[in-house]
Amino acid sequence: MTLINNISTEEWSVEKLQSLTRDQCVELFKTLSPPDFEELNGEYAATLLGEDRVWGEWYMYKTELGHWLGKAYTPVPTEKRPGFRGEGYNFWLIDGKKTYHSRFATHISVSIIDGKPVFRMQYDVFKSFYGQEGMVDEIRKIKTGLYLCFGMSRPTSSPGPFCLSGPKESYNKNTEWYFGDEVSKPVKIKFSFKDYPNPEHINTKWFREYWKGHFD
Repeated sequence: MTLINNISTEEWSVEKLQSLTRDQCVELFKTLSPPDFEELNGEYAATLLGEDRVWGEWYMYKTELGHWLGKAYTPVPTEKRPGFRGEGYNFWLIDGKKTYHSRFATHISVSIIDGKPVFRMQYDVFKSFYGQEGMVDEIRKIKTGLYLCFGMSRPTSSPGPFCLSGPKESYNKNTEWYFGDEVSKPVKIKFSFKDYPNPEHINTKWFREYWKGHFD
């Protein structure tokens, strides 16, 4: 019996998930099923998981994207998008104010991790920063109000674990998009790379190529 199989569904909490390694998050994820599509509705608080969060914390908390707070979902899209059933957004703190950007469309798909059903967020439906990167997120349900997720920032990136809890607030249907509507034109964001955890990499050729178009 593994640690994962010894814990009942109701025992899981955000705090207990934070004690898991990335491999244990993968193990748990493989035992779960996606939530019913209509279940995710509103704003959910996000927490990064896994034992090595230095890069993820920089990326999600310390860049020009803002300080990441969570994700929001509605099962009803604002317009018809073939292949998708709903949509959502990420919400952040920028200069102390709650802001909204990085929109996505949602559907039920198959997991990059194990090929089984997941609730999928796909960003390239919009022209957000993440949409241009080709990001996808996957969700499976631990219990009502608590969901284990993996995000892949680029097609070549290793999926990183996080969890969502809530909903904490209703879905904001009158959102002002911080970087524009992410539909009419691509979002352009320049990074200063302040507080980057490996500053010795910044002037290397591979780093410049990876972050091409995002240097301040």
